[in-house]
Amino acid sequence: MTTHDLLKTTREPLVRVAGLTVDFGSVRAVDGLSFTLEAGGALAVVGESGSGKSASAYALLGLHRGTGARVGGTVEVAGTDVNAADDAGLRALRGAKAAMVFQDPLSSLDPYYPVGDQIAEVHRVHHRVSRKAARARAVEVLDRVGIPDAARRSRLRPHEFSGGMRQRALIAMALACEPQLIVADEPTTALDVTVQAQILDLLHTLRQETGMGLLLVTHDVGVAAESVDDVLVMRDGREVERGPVARVLGSPREAYTKELLAAVPRVETRRVVPVPSPRAEEASVPLLEAVGLRREFGRGNGKVAAVGGVSLTVHAGRTLGIVGESGSGKTTLGRMLVRLLDPTAGRLRYGGTEIGSLSEKELRPFRRELQMVFQDPVASLNPRRSVGESVADPLRAAGRATRGASGTGWAHSWSASGSTRRTSSATRTSSAADSASASGSPAPWPPSRRSSSATNRSPRSTSPPRPRWSRSSPNSSASWVSAWSSSPTTSPWSGRSATGSR
Repeated sequence: MTTHDLLKTTREPLVRVAGLTVDFGSVRAVDGLSFTLEAGGALAVVGESGSGKSASAYALLGLHRGTGARVGGTVEVAGTDVNAADDAGLRALRGAKAAMVFQDPLSSLDPYYPVGDQIAEVHRVHHRVSRKAARARAVEVLDRVGIPDAARRSRLRPHEFSGGMRQRALIAMALACEPQLIVADEPTTALDVTVQAQILDLLHTLRQETGMGLLLVTHDVGVAAESVDDVLVMRDGREVERGPVARVLGSPREAYTKELLAAVPRVETRRVVPVPSPRAEEASVPLLEAVGLRREFGRGNGKVAAVGGVSLTVHAGRTLGIVGESGSGKTTLGRMLVRLLDPTAGRLRYGGTEIGSLSEKELRPFRRELQMVFQDPVASLNPRRSVGESVADPLRAAGRATRGASGTGWAHSWSASGSTRRTSSATRTSSAADSASASGSPAPWPPSRRSSSATNRSPRSTSPPRPRWSRSSPNSSASWVSAWSSSPTTSPWSGRSATGSR
């Protein structure tokens, strides 16, 4: 009888959480949370950003240890008392019994090692197999999560993967030892809808075949509805509502759950009803124009055309969306549009000026008007610097402010982007509190606030404080190009693992 069969027979819960509290300094992120998860069961934890979802998930694997956070209550996973376990006990738990899929794949994977080696290391640490067997297992799980040509790609490093492929690699790493529990923190965020369906189907199949439990942290109510048996709704670190997914999402009892469901975007509705009125004619010269942009990677017969002959125009005040599956070339195109990558062929004009062949020195004036917001704020923000310093950098680089005077600029950015913290009554805090928040590291911030901070670095170099063109989600009256569903980011600043291998 396997461990999974034994758990099913005895009906002991795979996860038991009672009175869980997590404190970061004077802030209580999780307040008295209690729940159980049976072997083979699936529970989704949903709620707005900052509600305590990820803090609760991290507590299941003891990932708050050594961070300065204070964790209280009882957390038992696969028979291990997580809060009482020593370092050796946690290493035995992570990877073999429970594994975590993080939301930010680039900062979770080591940039120096091939992806296959990192997955193989997890298998070797917990199963004491040969290098050859571990590498074969790495290729197997990469293929299982939908990585094409898995044997070849296992030798690539993380920066050579698209955003969606990196997320799949993290899921493969979690599956390497077939743990009893997978804790997934927004596992499908960077995936296109086709691959997202594959991953959700895979997790469902593994649950059925092995009795693996799944704790899913997600903001996507649709993903929760398709993937789990039960839903736990959180707000301000506390449980709001919990029950079977059909009942909670179909007939919610609590007002906050109803508000959360009402906030789900729907294609058939518009937030703003247009009022017919005369409109000024668009300028004859587009703000941004690309003609036949092409980008190739590799040499000789191994060349791959990531982007082949794309043309587009963006007029002032307009928004263009670029949609495609992971690896379709969206991000490569976006990086060419802001000259972070040089096109192999084609022309690029900004305001009628040819910028495709300009040197870096000649590009400097245009850099103040063409900005890019990267997908992953964790990898885009330097954890060794305060958020305020990172936001103020573009002002100083553009010569708009000195080090001492740039505080006003980022304070304006803070207010404009909505990066201020919320109280329980959903009101904004004082500017003094916002300034104190901005003076801290981005590490403890929830993903949405880190994303707002990364966005702040883009529109602040010109006066008035916004660029004329930027790439990512619209946040001002500038022209925008937005790309979905995945895109690479800047260099990773840190790495972490919940597999027990690093």
